[in-house]
Amino acid sequence: MKRFILAPQPHEVSHRAEQLSLAGRRTTALSFCLVLVFLCGAVVAMTTPDVWIEKVRVGLLKYAYGWQTSPLISQSEATTWYTDITGKAPKSGCKDARLRDWGLVCPIIQTQGMMIDCGNANIEGKNAILDNIQTSKTTNQYACLYEN
Repeated sequence: MKRFILAPQPHEVSHRAEQLSLAGRRTTALSFCLVLVFLCGAVVAMTTPDVWIEKVRVGLLKYAYGWQTSPLISQSEATTWYTDITGKAPKSGCKDARLRDWGLVCPIIQTQGMMIDCGNANIEGKNAILDNIQTSKTTNQYACLYEN
């Protein structure tokens, strides 16, 4: 007499394993997407509209003063937009604030051993240094951008 053992056949086992594997991958992918959406939402929630408005205000001032240039916006357009947004005109006497700061900072940098020709400095390097000190409350740039 023959005895039959009920067991899954090899082709049935591999097909079932694939189904379980695909289901696991789908769950993992869905979980990853949900976490990603949550993190993006958290980042956006942390950046308030007030922060955005402040960044726009400072950016427009940089273009209005001529510290940055772009073929997309002129100094007069930036001045107009700034005035429309804030209700105030940009401060006068700020167009040369970066030059005044450079005149003060460059000699200090030279005394610290950096070989910089203050009169003929590389424009990219000069702008990088000025951007780094822009938020220092002792600079002319700070007075023009952040003080009311």
